[in-house]
Amino acid sequence: MRANLLKISGVAAITLLSSPVFSMNYHWDPTFPLLKESLPSKQISARKAITGTVLDEKGQSIPGAGIKNETSGIATVTDANGKFSIEADNGDVLRISYVGYTAQTVTVGNQLKFTIKLVVANNNNLDEVVVVGYGTVKKSDLTGSVGVVKASELQERPAPSLNQALAGRISGVQVNTNSGRPGGQTNIRIRGFSSINTSNNPLYVVDGVALPVSTQSQNSNAIDYINPSDIASVEVLKDASSTAIYGARGANGVILITTKRGTANTHKISYDADFGVNTIGPRHVEMLNSAEYVKVQDLAYENIKVYDPVGWAAGNYASTPVPKTLRASLPQFFNSNGDPLYDTNWLKESTQNKLSQNHQLG
Repeated sequence: MRANLLKISGVAAITLLSSPVFSMNYHWDPTFPLLKESLPSKQISARKAITGTVLDEKGQSIPGAGIKNETSGIATVTDANGKFSIEADNGDVLRISYVGYTAQTVTVGNQLKFTIKLVVANNNNLDEVVVVGYGTVKKSDLTGSVGVVKASELQERPAPSLNQALAGRISGVQVNTNSGRPGGQTNIRIRGFSSINTSNNPLYVVDGVALPVSTQSQNSNAIDYINPSDIASVEVLKDASSTAIYGARGANGVILITTKRGTANTHKISYDADFGVNTIGPRHVEMLNSAEYVKVQDLAYENIKVYDPVGWAAGNYASTPVPKTLRASLPQFFNSNGDPLYDTNWLKESTQNKLSQNHQLG
């Protein structure tokens, strides 16, 4: 038996000739369309090894950076020296990413070695990051009970202290103002009261530094001395995770405060100005004028005889001065008939409408 090997458009074919079992006559026609066009040749490409180094904005290697071939799905990470090796074809897209940095993509071509320099993520990418006691996580991945207030929300309404600025912002956080003095004695209770003997104030942590827990013996907290305009974000830990991280100090909750800071390779100056006029609202307590007050005073004295006739007859009210006699002894304020000479609105005299200003340069 004799065998001939033919290659038809890249496909091997074996014909058996002069065989007692197989015998055939064939005629070669180069114009036959099946052999010429219907079996196209396939070009086989081999993957090649792509190597490289991942650096940060300072030129230092980044270990543990992720490199993924978006085309084939193959992924790897950089070693301790920031180097990596991955297989890819021409035209494949490699995605390089690391926590806190902006991800970059490169397209594989004839180049076999790459040096990728990652830059720090901008503020827009950090909006979805929530600060917790043990680091930062994405808000979508957060499982604990954490309330978040951004700087834009704090600046919606002016407040003399951070405690007052948090009023009504976070569920489960109660803000009580026990003094009418501006910026004075405001306390925060996270999910109610936990003790009747010790302080119920939460633990304040500013940029990783824990402030001492105050009992408000001086009518203020340590956090009252921080300007609300210098705060970038506030996170409130309300569940048991605060106790697991900070121990007994976090039993009443933890308030994490991140202040504003500069960014590398960015120059930015901000100026905020607030102007306002302090006025009393249109609805206030109705007060008696001078004539009405004199009538009420006379009526109260006459009612003694009506509602306590026995005591009046017994002389129990002999030491009570008669209003008309008392007014007659004060000629600088009352005339000879006991009528007041002046009718002064003391609420209007004691309050004024003045312009208040607040300037912040950052």
